[in-house]
Amino acid sequence: MYDSNGKIVSGFRPPIFESKIINNPVHIRINGKDYIVVQLEDGSLKILDRREEIE
Repeated sequence: MYDSNGKIVSGFRPPIFESKIINNPVHIRINGKDYIVVQLEDGSLKILDRREEIE
């Protein structure tokens, strides 16, 4: 994962999903914490922080 300046985001461990990602991941920030939301081909949404999948 890269930040807006094209630098690798430290601490981010990309997960392996059982289904394909069908839309661009969306970055959100809540209470100063960063999350990535991805939509998968099987219809599910996954919410990730820097270290793990939240769901």
